[in-house]
Amino acid sequence: MENRLLKVLVTSARTKAALAVTKSLGEKGIIVICADHSYDSLSFYTKYCKGRVIYPNPGTEPEKFINFLLDHIKSNSYDILFPITDVDMYLISKNLDLFLPYVKVAGNSHHIFMKALDKSATIEMAKKLNIPIPKTILLEDIDDIYKIAEKLRYPVVVKPRQSVTFISDKAMVCNTKYVFSKGELISNYISLHKKIPYPLIQEYIQGEEIGVFLLLNRGALNAVFSHRRIRSTNPLGGVSCMRESVKINSMMKFFAVKLLEEINWNGIAMVEFKIDSSDNIPKLMEINGRFWGSLQLAIISGVDFPYLLLKTLMGETISPVLDYRKGIKCRDLYGDFIHFYNVLMRPDKRFEYPEKFFTARQFIKFNERNLYYDSISLEDPKLTLKTFWDIMKLPYLHKTKKKGNYEIN
Repeated sequence: MENRLLKVLVTSARTKAALAVTKSLGEKGIIVICADHSYDSLSFYTKYCKGRVIYPNPGTEPEKFINFLLDHIKSNSYDILFPITDVDMYLISKNLDLFLPYVKVAGNSHHIFMKALDKSATIEMAKKLNIPIPKTILLEDIDDIYKIAEKLRYPVVVKPRQSVTFISDKAMVCNTKYVFSKGELISNYISLHKKIPYPLIQEYIQGEEIGVFLLLNRGALNAVFSHRRIRSTNPLGGVSCMRESVKINSMMKFFAVKLLEEINWNGIAMVEFKIDSSDNIPKLMEINGRFWGSLQLAIISGVDFPYLLLKTLMGETISPVLDYRKGIKCRDLYGDFIHFYNVLMRPDKRFEYPEKFFTARQFIKFNERNLYYDSISLEDPKLTLKTFWDIMKLPYLHKTKKKGNYEIN
């Protein structure tokens, strides 16, 4: 495969996942063009980005986004299109037949992608396959919320069935809510239901968060990796800012492969688990059917998912990558500043947050053995300066944000 002849287009250049894809492929001589609706996207600043494309916002102008992207690809020669976010995947997979005559797309059909995106579908498949899950309630009648609220043990979690839903051609993205009483559950559920119908109600599970990353190619496992979250921007969970590569938990690997095989998945995916502290059993949380924010850690540890996926898309046979370096840490310093702030301010005192002094001690460890950074490197000075500039802007962003956990993706 002649890497220098390959040219790829990466969407959502503002994200950490897009940055990791760009760096991975760019380092190997592949021409990477980065695209986004934001002119200030992170990936635009890395030396491995060889061109910038600004398209309409897919979340607010989906039809214009698809038309622009299709026209751009028709007018330029690309080998592969890498959609990055759920919004990108949703729209591009829905219009896959329009793109395939002109470019290979790193994604599944819309039907298969939706099986991963829809948490209620994931839960039903997990039940069928006897994969442990948090206790979950799926309502079919909004009036049932009043009866259910009387019976539950609190706190519980209310989350949308899909991370993104298009309503009236607008992408609706709603955050997970933690509720502590019957009244809170009813008000939060009804409020979320009005935006995205029939969210899930789940028990709140405390425990370590583990991600299992996989690359499947026509049923064969071509790559696997696992990490644990050390810190998240929101101390209650969510987007990670400090992670460590760990040995694969054989039970989680079995569950993840079994689940993806059930939906005939092809390509990369991240399957998230929480090890329930009450019984030490890993519980399935969700499937991310696209590249993930902690992708850089897997690449540094020896599992280069973007390059491996590119090889399979180009029809090359690859040797499975089933081993990697353990104990490697990767830090998103920008997100870690947000984590530090959230712990110091403790915006939700009803949950147990990390101890402040311990958090401060961990935060100032800027130079550890086997520690790497998502976007800070002497070899990529422009990207490094951009990262520090964004960190300096955080106090201003805080002033413009409503009270609550501070998390900017």
